[in-house]
Amino acid sequence: MSRVLLGVAFVSLLGCAPTDALLTSLRKDLNRVRSTPDGQSIGVRGESDLRPLLGVPLATVRAKLGRPDCDSADGKSCFAETDLLYYFYKNPPYSVGGGPMLLIWSDGTGRCQRFQWGLLK
Repeated sequence: MSRVLLGVAFVSLLGCAPTDALLTSLRKDLNRVRSTPDGQSIGVRGESDLRPLLGVPLATVRAKLGRPDCDSADGKSCFAETDLLYYFYKNPPYSVGGGPMLLIWSDGTGRCQRFQWGLLK
């Protein structure tokens, strides 16, 4: 029985590595965008394979990526009724347009059920 439990624990730990790597990469992209000086434009579309986010608690996403640009937990109505929204772009003040954004929906229990890259135009 202990071999079965160890196997399950090992597989669970392996499942964390892709999620951590993805969130670390996304955080680096967000940091680049957010540290771009005002008046300059930048747009970064992060990792294309977001599947490691499935089932991840939204609290983990918040902790790893930092403050979302919109969070339904704050009682706000976010674009496309998402629960978390991260802008991966920055435009000069008074410019028209947008850029890539990460949209995340919850399953109602606080875990990521659905996600997508969007482009705000």
